[in-house]
Amino acid sequence: MDVGGVDQNNPPSAQQVGSITVQDSHFFNTSAEFHGGVAIDIGYVKNSTFAHNQIDHTPYTGISVGWGGWPDKVKLPAEPNFTHANNFTDNLIFNVMSDLSDGGGIYTQGITGTSLATGEHVTGNLIHDNIATAGHGLYTDNGATFVTLTGNAEYNINSNVWGSNHVNYTLNNGTDDPLDIENNWWTKGPANMSSKSVLIQNNHNITSPSQIPASIVSAAGIESGFTSILSWKPAQ
Repeated sequence: MDVGGVDQNNPPSAQQVGSITVQDSHFFNTSAEFHGGVAIDIGYVKNSTFAHNQIDHTPYTGISVGWGGWPDKVKLPAEPNFTHANNFTDNLIFNVMSDLSDGGGIYTQGITGTSLATGEHVTGNLIHDNIATAGHGLYTDNGATFVTLTGNAEYNINSNVWGSNHVNYTLNNGTDDPLDIENNWWTKGPANMSSKSVLIQNNHNITSPSQIPASIVSAAGIESGFTSILSWKPAQ
């Protein structure tokens, strides 16, 4: 599924994609021919919500969002864009990254707002069993800016459960791209730190999924009124 485009980073407001809701949907067994496909691929989008979806059994990334981050590779500023105020909430993502590497359950790069308040918020998601050698859970890749990761849970992730902090070449003032990473539950999470505009605190390293709060587990995925879609199968 594609939401928004990547050809124009700052089109006129009438051409900007926004106020989209993708909710209580099931994405599975996708990208059978082109394994680099993404279940929900999001370009430049504003004021949108992606919640209570289930994504499973995909060869690559579950949700990919953002653009304009790759100039970071050559130490250039990220490309300004209209993306802001997007929420990724209570999604259940598992058995993704089965064939390819360097992706994740929810993968972000690029500027996602003008501040942590208006940037991308990733909350309450449950991600597990990403089996690729370099498959992350929550992946803040190069140029990912103003991303908040709170109250998520992850386990059986072969690579780091989150991506990384990276130099802020947009301001180029000795800081990193701003990230707020708090109160997550994971098996390979980083220690608390607050440095260079990146805040990591009150996260919980676990040794078993049974240690994840029941509230996160029960809320993640398709809501009770829509679970019948999980038994749907394509017509033969």
